[in-house]
Amino acid sequence: MKNSLVLLAIGLLVGTLGGTALGYFLKPSEHAIPEQGGDPVPLGTLPAEEPVDADPEPLDSEATKLRPARTLQDFIDEAQIPEIPTGDSAFTGTVVSADGEPLAGIEITASSSYPESRRYTGLSPEERIRQEIRYSKWSEVSKRKGVSHEDGTWQINGVSKDVVYYVSADAPGWSIERKQKHMSRVKPPAQIEFVANPRVNLEVVLRLPDGSTPESGEVRYRSNVERERTSYYRREYSASLNLTPGRWSIDATAGELSEYCSDTITLEVEAGKGVEPLTIQLRPAPGIQGLITLPSGFSTPEFTVYAQLGPDTGPPGDDLPDHRGLLRGGVTYEGGSIRYRVSGVEDGLYRIFLSDSGRILDWGNVVVSDGVAELDLRLPEPTPEDYIVVKVFDPEGKLLQGVDFGLTARYENGSSSSSTRPVVKDDGSYWIRRTAGVSERPVEWYEVRISASGYGQKSVRYEATDTHVLEVHLAVPAVLNLTVPNLQDHPAKARLSWRLTTFEGDSERPHVGRSDPRSRIPDEGPITLGPVEPGEYDLVVSLSGYGYQALELKRRRITMVSGENELTESVPELYRLVVNVETDSKRPDFSIESSEGNLSIRSHDLQVVDGKVTVEFLPAGTYRLVARDGEMEVSVPSQSNVDYKPRPFDCFVLTLRPSDGRIAALGFKDGDKLIEIDGAELENGSAGSMQLQATFVQDSTTWVVLRNGVRTQLTFSGKELYAIMTDPEDGKREWLQMERGMSD
Repeated sequence: MKNSLVLLAIGLLVGTLGGTALGYFLKPSEHAIPEQGGDPVPLGTLPAEEPVDADPEPLDSEATKLRPARTLQDFIDEAQIPEIPTGDSAFTGTVVSADGEPLAGIEITASSSYPESRRYTGLSPEERIRQEIRYSKWSEVSKRKGVSHEDGTWQINGVSKDVVYYVSADAPGWSIERKQKHMSRVKPPAQIEFVANPRVNLEVVLRLPDGSTPESGEVRYRSNVERERTSYYRREYSASLNLTPGRWSIDATAGELSEYCSDTITLEVEAGKGVEPLTIQLRPAPGIQGLITLPSGFSTPEFTVYAQLGPDTGPPGDDLPDHRGLLRGGVTYEGGSIRYRVSGVEDGLYRIFLSDSGRILDWGNVVVSDGVAELDLRLPEPTPEDYIVVKVFDPEGKLLQGVDFGLTARYENGSSSSSTRPVVKDDGSYWIRRTAGVSERPVEWYEVRISASGYGQKSVRYEATDTHVLEVHLAVPAVLNLTVPNLQDHPAKARLSWRLTTFEGDSERPHVGRSDPRSRIPDEGPITLGPVEPGEYDLVVSLSGYGYQALELKRRRITMVSGENELTESVPELYRLVVNVETDSKRPDFSIESSEGNLSIRSHDLQVVDGKVTVEFLPAGTYRLVARDGEMEVSVPSQSNVDYKPRPFDCFVLTLRPSDGRIAALGFKDGDKLIEIDGAELENGSAGSMQLQATFVQDSTTWVVLRNGVRTQLTFSGKELYAIMTDPEDGKREWLQMERGMSD
C-alpha cells in the first residue's frame, strides 16, 4: 500500500511544483494594474518603495536556519484517516465451482464507501495531497476480508449493520460471480453465494507485415460455448483475453479501416493450466475501397457505405435493400478527403452503396479479383427538394456553427425519428436529408430538432412540401435554480433526481436533468437545471434504486423565461414498508406495485433479513403485493409493517381487442371475470391455465363469467375462439387477454 501511496503523492507533487515553476518564469507584461478600489495605474508610474538601510540589522542566527525539508513519507505518516465503520454484524456465504464443488483459499472483500467528499475545489496543493493520501490509506485499511475454507464457507466479521458494503470475491485463475445478482451492495447480516469458473488471461501482440506493431487493432475470440467477444489492442499495451477451458478461435484486424487481418487461430485452454503469450501475424485484408467526393462548397456529411455480393441486375431503388444481406464499410475523414473501405469480401461481383439514413445517394458495381477492388463514389449535388436547408442564429443574429440536429417525419397515424448529421455548406447552412414515409404513407410534415451548446433544444415544424430555407433564431436560454428545503439531510438524497421534460402526445421527451448522485445534488446552494429553450416544462422529481425503474414522486408544470428562474420545491414525504415472510419456506416471489401503475418492484431485488422484506422509501399511497397465485393490498403509511398473506386469485379478468369484434359476437364483453369452465370452478395456478387450453379444442364449451357482479353463462365453440385469436391475417386476428384477478 505504501508504494502506491508514494506514486500517487509524487504525481500530485510534480503537478504542484510544475505549476509553481511556470508561474515563476512567466513575466508580467506592461499592462495597467488597478489599485484597490481605484483606477488603473501604469506600471511606470507606480510609487517607489520606501528605501531600506544598506546594512540591516543581523537576524537571529537560529531564525535563519533552514527547516528540514518535508519528505513524502511525512505526508503519509501525518495523514489521519476518517473513522472506519465497525460493528458486531457479519457477512457469510459459500464459494463453489460451476459444478458445485467447494473452493478453498478464495479471498472475499467487503468495502464501504468513503465517508467524506472528494471535491477539492478551493484547497491548496498541499491540502489536496493530504486529502488524496487520506483517501488511499482509508480505502486500503477499511476493507474487511475473509478466505473460504475447505468446505467453501467464508465469514467476514466486525462489519456495521448500518453501512452498505460492496462484497466481492477474487482469486487468480478464476472468474467469480454472485449467485444473487442484486446483492453487490448490501447491509449485513447477509448470506452471499459465489460461483467460480476457471479462467486464464492470454496476452496478445499484433504484428504488421513489415514486423512493426500497429497503432491499434481488434482481437475477436469465441468458443463453442461462449459468444464472440472483442478485446481492443493499442501499441502501448497488448490485448488481454479472459479465457475459460475449451477450444477458442481467435482472429484480429488492424488499421483505421481494417486494412489488415489475420488467419483464424485455434487455441485449446485446459483447466488449471496457463497459456503462453500469443503473437498474431497480420496480412493485407481483402477489401473494396475508394474516395468519396463532395460537391463544391459542402463538407462534413455522415455517410454509411455498404457492399452487396451478387446484386440483382438493373439499378436499385431509392432505399437500401435488407441490411442483413450487406457488408458495412468504414469511412474516414482526413485532410479534406473522405475514404471508405469494406473488408471481409471475397472474389466476385459487388454493388457498393453510399447511404444516408437508409437512402441511396450513389452506387456502383465492382468486381473483386485477388481480394482487392477500387471504386470511387460521389455525393450528388444536394437540392432543396431532397434536403431541408437550415440556418441557425444566436440571439444577436450571428450564424451558429457546431449545431446538432434530429429529424422526425410525421405521417398519418405515425412517425419515425432519427438523429442526423447534415451536409454543411460554406455559407453556414445545414442541409438535412429528408426521410421518406412508412408503408407508402407520405410524410405530412417534419419536426426539426436543433441542439446548440449553451442554448438547450428547440423544435420547429417544417411542412413536407416546403423548400424554403428554414431560419431558426434561438432565444436567450433559460436556467432553473431549484431550491429544495432540507435536501442535504434527506435520507433518500442519493437516490433523488430532477429533470425538465416536455410532452408530445403520449411521449415524454426529457430535456435536461441530474441523474448522477454526485452531480445532481451540490454540497450547498440550489440545483441548477439548464440551459433550455424558454417555454413550458414539467419539473419531475424521481426516486431511483428499484432496478431499472425510477419512481416518479412529483410533477409540476412550470414556465421558463430567458435568464435565471428561481423555484422552491419540496420532496414528498417517504415511508418504509416492511413485509414479514415465512423464514422456513421458499423465498417469496412477488412484486410491489403502485395503484397508479408507475412502479413495480420485484421482491428478488430487495434484501431479506430475518424474514423481513424492506422497501426503504415509498410515497404515501395504496400498493398491491402481487404473486403468481394471489395478491394483497397495503396502504402506506398506515400499514408500515404487514404479514405476507396474499389472497388467492379466483378468476381471469378478460380484455377484448377489439372490444366489438368477432370475439364479442361470441357473447364476451370487455371486463368479464371468468370463474367457471364447463361446470368446474376455475382452479388456481397452472391448473387453471390447463383448463383454459382444454376448451380451445372443443366444438362446444360453456364458460361462466361475472358481469357487473351477475353470473352470466356463455356457450360457444372453443375451436372458433382459438381460430379468431390465431388468424394468420393480421387485420383479422383478435386478442383475448386473460389476467389473474379477484372476483369481488
